[in-house]
Amino acid sequence: MQSSSLLCAAAAITLCVCTPAPGQTKRVYQLTVPGTDLKSRAERTDSELVIVDQQEQTTRYLRDKSFDTADGNWFGYRSTAARQLNRWPRDERGQMMIAAWNGGTGRADFRTSRMKIVAIK
Repeated sequence: MQSSSLLCAAAAITLCVCTPAPGQTKRVYQLTVPGTDLKSRAERTDSELVIVDQQEQTTRYLRDKSFDTADGNWFGYRSTAARQLNRWPRDERGQMMIAAWNGGTGRADFRTSRMKIVAIK
């Protein structure tokens, strides 16, 4: 009886983590490095960005408007676990920008990622 309760709780937690909040649309992308076989998958909502690489390693970034660009062309996301920042282009194509994150509020040196963003749905 107790183990079935734990299974139900685990399923509910998984559902909460993987399902977008009501009213949020999940957009899916393929990320590729031109000239290589490297591919990843990205899923983005208004509140998070999840990138899954070829080895099924998942990196979850939470939306962080403090890393948006002043011109509004890039949306900021941060991953405390990966200690990384990500800027996603407003037009949802091209390349994202990434930077190391030390957890402070200091300046982040963003660089253009080699990965090319292609919308799937």
